[in-house]
Amino acid sequence: MGNAVGLDSAASLYALLQAMQANGYRMGPLPESSDALMHSLIDRGCYDTDYLSAEQLRNAVARVPLARYQTWFAELPAPLQQRMLERWGAAPGTAYVDGDQLVFAGMELGNAFVALQPPRGYGMDPDAIYHTPDLPPTHHYYALYCWLRDEWQADAIVHVGKHGTLEWLPGKGVGVSEYCFPDALLGDMPMFYPFILNDPGEGSQAKRRAHSVIIDHLTPPMTTADTYGPLAQLTQLVDEYYQVEMLDPNKLPLLQQQIWDLIKEAKLDSDLAAMLGHDHHHHDEHEHDHDHHAHDHHHHAHHDHDDHHHGHDHAHPHAPKAAPAGYRLSQPAKAGKATPAKAAGMQFRPVAKGAAHSHGAHDDHHHDHGHHHHGHGHHHHDHDHHDHATTMPTNGMTH
Repeated sequence: MGNAVGLDSAASLYALLQAMQANGYRMGPLPESSDALMHSLIDRGCYDTDYLSAEQLRNAVARVPLARYQTWFAELPAPLQQRMLERWGAAPGTAYVDGDQLVFAGMELGNAFVALQPPRGYGMDPDAIYHTPDLPPTHHYYALYCWLRDEWQADAIVHVGKHGTLEWLPGKGVGVSEYCFPDALLGDMPMFYPFILNDPGEGSQAKRRAHSVIIDHLTPPMTTADTYGPLAQLTQLVDEYYQVEMLDPNKLPLLQQQIWDLIKEAKLDSDLAAMLGHDHHHHDEHEHDHDHHAHDHHHHAHHDHDDHHHGHDHAHPHAPKAAPAGYRLSQPAKAGKATPAKAAGMQFRPVAKGAAHSHGAHDDHHHDHGHHHHGHGHHHHDHDHHDHATTMPTNGMTH
């Protein structure tokens, strides 16, 4: 959750709440750390249906009865109502519903309400949900913004980090109107948006379509993305294996066992099993095709040359199974029983000692953003503070 690009959204949210508290906002006791804050938020519910429990639905602090939502829905322009009904059916829909009430993942902290921005949709590919330009929001999505405005009575909303989904809802690219979903959901609610400095294009989208005040933050410092934990130890052992293979082969069985133990610790054995199973499946299909070919060829030969008694069987020798790309056989396969573990751990080894180790690909566009609606208080002359709602992008708090 809270998977903002170039921003530790959990730590940033926690720092924001501490700063509000230091400036006189009524915050109540905060969790002891940003991690504790996120765990507290998760314990109160999330939007991952694999983990969301019936108890979390029952205990949700923010909920909207169907009758109340229907009054909000009736305020939408008719074309927007029609699009939502055509895509998601009648309210309240089927997701994140407890009885006839829509429920939201969030926690109240005095003058701030921290919430996860709901998914734009459900029951379809997550990437399509995030990026399909004509996908209308769900009843649940629309209800949260209405609840923050009318029930919790937030004075401002903060979307923590690049980027959420509200500014990508259907409607015009510029000059949005009441017939554009971003304007229909936000109305005149102030929006603040910490956004990474090196993406002005998408920041402009939030300014144009969600009237957001963009607060730029710097890109994080760069460092080497090296291996770690069991993977780092595994790299070291494989390098040692190369050397021992030439200098002291008697130590190979010990190293092989150590390597296999680390593979299991890093859960790589399941990946290897899947790869070997995939190769085996294709190998079986290949043999099956050849068997049919040999049978058909023999059948036709026998039919054509029956009176000469020239039945011809054609053997189709198969080359030994190729090692995976970048690997070669370390030792010949032995007869007898062999476990998949031993096969995976002992049959293949990398071709070259100096092969580069992958450091992992970084997906800039991984939008699992949980948005926190932080209630932000505004100062009157009498020093009263107003409430702020904070949302985090959900595509992993959406971290």
